[in-house]
Amino acid sequence: MINLFKKKALNENISNINYLQSIIEDLKPEQVGRHDVVIASRSLNGVYNLKKELRKIDALAEKYVYLWSATADQFDEKVAEYMVFEYHNQPDYIYAVNMLYQIGVMLMWKYLKTKHRQSIVTLKMP
Repeated sequence: MINLFKKKALNENISNINYLQSIIEDLKPEQVGRHDVVIASRSLNGVYNLKKELRKIDALAEKYVYLWSATADQFDEKVAEYMVFEYHNQPDYIYAVNMLYQIGVMLMWKYLKTKHRQSIVTLKMP
């Protein structure tokens, strides 16, 4: 996904983007700094302390955060099986939406329908 994003930015002549691929729990905000927009794709899957990591992502953004998360289906379990690691059932996207509301983050969300599955995108409002 990050490679597609880089290609699109290159094609559009956009050069003011910092790309970071990391496990959210390993991310140190003081090393990353704050940015106008933060895009976090599938960053919350399997996160133990979801509220802590949502706050961290929120703190990194000056204006907007775009989160992408799959809706409940068998995809993650199949990926875990293919990659030969133990799968742990995870809460659906609505858990993160409710948690964001609890910590005072105003957001909009919408479903994106794809060929194979539905996914949800949440948008932090300033």
